Amino acid sequence: MNDTSPEMRRQFHEVLMTRTPQQRVAMAAEMFDTARRIVLSSLPSEWSEADKKVALVKRFYGRDLDPEFMDQVAEAIRESA
Repeated sequence: MNDTSPEMRRQFHEVLMTRTPQQRVAMAAEMFDTARRIVLSSLPSEWSEADKKVALVKRFYGRDLDPEFMDQVAEAIRESA
C-alpha cells in the first residue's frame, strides 16, 4: 500500500539525503528496534522466548522466505534455546 503523494516522497527523500550516511543507518536501526518492540509487545506474554523469536522472524520475513526455509529457521531458533 502506498498512500504517499509523489511530492511528499520527493520532499522526504530530499530531507533524508541531507543526513550523513551514518545518520541514515542510525535512523534505520532505530526504526527496526521500534518495529521489533511493537511486534514483541503484541505477542502473548506467556510464550517462551524462542516462540517469540520465531514469531518475530515470521512477522518480519515470512512473506519473503520460502516456507520450508522458514520452518528450518524456526527449528534452529527453538533448538538453540
